[in-house]
Amino acid sequence: MFPFTLIRHLSNLILFNLNDKERLTRDIALNAALPEKWAKKREERVEKRDINATPTLPLSDYQGTFVNQAYGTLIIDGPDGKNRFKFWINGSGERKGDFQGTLGHWENDTFGIFEASVVLEYYKDDKCPMRMMVEFNKEATEVRIALEPDVDAILFTRI
Repeated sequence: MFPFTLIRHLSNLILFNLNDKERLTRDIALNAALPEKWAKKREERVEKRDINATPTLPLSDYQGTFVNQAYGTLIIDGPDGKNRFKFWINGSGERKGDFQGTLGHWENDTFGIFEASVVLEYYKDDKCPMRMMVEFNKEATEVRIALEPDVDAILFTRI
């Protein structure tokens, strides 16, 4: 069972007192097709990428500390020997947190999250980042993180 199927079922039980076995069975069946669908979308993203689209600034200019009033502090350290950056997002401004992982250049001033840990989820793929992308403005004074393509990005400002 996929973690989000289980989470949805448990939240229905706890929050709404719903013990709908038919709904759970349907969700499990629908989610069984997801890995194949995700693999196809992943390959499409990799194929569309312009690997020659370089960042505006030297990679070291993208490290720093950024803040958002609602989400707290984003710390970006790096790059390391593989041109990857470590990042942390949390309210304390420390190198630990609720959401942390590894960024790598994707194209232009957009970086992908190639490894991430948030709550109970873990993601790692050296070839294709999460759909959530990290985009810098041309001066690297602002970072926008788009959680989903159709949702407004979260803006972090360099401090």
